[in-house]
Amino acid sequence: MKLDIKKTVQMGFGFLSICAFWQMYNALIPLILTGTFHLNETISGVIMAMDNVLALFLLPIFGSVSDRCKHKMGRRKPFICMEQLQQLS
Repeated sequence: MKLDIKKTVQMGFGFLSICAFWQMYNALIPLILTGTFHLNETISGVIMAMDNVLALFLLPIFGSVSDRCKHKMGRRKPFICMEQLQQLS
């Protein structure tokens, strides 16, 4: 099996963008919580910690539900569309 450089670089940029997004998220959300919502740093830290704890349990549950979905649009697209409609309202 030969190493495909093009696919390896594409995957690398994908992981780079994910890491960059999470760095930005972890830097900006506490600033928004303390600056906009006037929460103290302790409460902001608790919210950020709970975000990670909830994700630890909820992501596998939602993934399991998504894997069992047999919608004509596919497995993931119905959930993506529902989320987009929720964001618009």
